[in-house]
Amino acid sequence: MWDSGIGMAGGLDDTKPDSVVELGLTAAELGPRYVVTYRFDAGSTAAEIVRQELYPYAKGGPVTYTPPGQRIAEGLPWGGAISAGWYQSALEFFHYLVDQGLPETNPAVAAHRESAPDTVPAARPTLWGWIALAVAGLVVLSVAAPRLRRRVLAATRAHR
Repeated sequence: MWDSGIGMAGGLDDTKPDSVVELGLTAAELGPRYVVTYRFDAGSTAAEIVRQELYPYAKGGPVTYTPPGQRIAEGLPWGGAISAGWYQSALEFFHYLVDQGLPETNPAVAAHRESAPDTVPAARPTLWGWIALAVAGLVVLSVAAPRLRRRVLAATRAHR
């Protein structure tokens, strides 16, 4: 949990950047955003929910953003206000996420590569393309048919 940047207010990591820029990254370097929900069940007390934005494919390692105003029940040993802000984790946290089922490579980049290959694919005829081709063929046949008929008739008369 600590690798995700969740920490209690007043702790050692209480001074987190308020923006991505303060973290030293641009929005483009974050990659896709995932919303993570942590549920802390304290037995007889109601479950506590903490939400975070997770950018696992950020440049330099996973980045999380914890919105302000979140708390964990005071009765828990680790309870209290949660430090808000941006946090960049070590790469070990990324390996943990992959072990939990996260793809090892950024799926948004893979999808972009598949949809925009280096070569342009051959155009596939559409239904209207096939109809236009059929109409063009019929026009050619209708123009050529009378000429062909005259030649056939002339050839049969010549053989008589």
